[in-house]
Amino acid sequence: MKLASVLTALPPPVLRYTPYWLQGPNSPGMAGLTRRFLKQLLVAEGAHETAVEAAQLCATELVANVHRHTTSPTVAVEILLTPERLVVHVHDDAPSTTLAAAARQGDEAEHGRGLGLVDTYATRWGTTVYAGRPPRRKSVWFRLDAITGAKSPL
Repeated sequence: MKLASVLTALPPPVLRYTPYWLQGPNSPGMAGLTRRFLKQLLVAEGAHETAVEAAQLCATELVANVHRHTTSPTVAVEILLTPERLVVHVHDDAPSTTLAAAARQGDEAEHGRGLGLVDTYATRWGTTVYAGRPPRRKSVWFRLDAITGAKSPL
């Protein structure tokens, strides 16, 4: 009984991140716009060059996948940034969750290796499907840890 009261007396952790949003049409140019925006943001925040390149690669792949594989009229890129961690969600209106198989394409596959690259460079990645009335939304996201040398306040 005492343990439960001690646990409930602790305040919940405060998540300290800075959110950024980029939204635009589902067009071929959106991947490049996302890549340039992400590079400027991460360089300004002092991220390592390798983290910047990995983030650009992963984000470009996810935005390009929305263009190639959905009829969603818009793409929204949500960027959550702490001094040490980056999380990027790429949102669209196509709630398909058949992405895991695409990440396991072999080296000889002509298409479908983009998610394999995300799997290689990201600390973690996955999909989130948001329920509700159609059009339902989904995000494919990735996380990169240790993007600077700073300690995360999380």
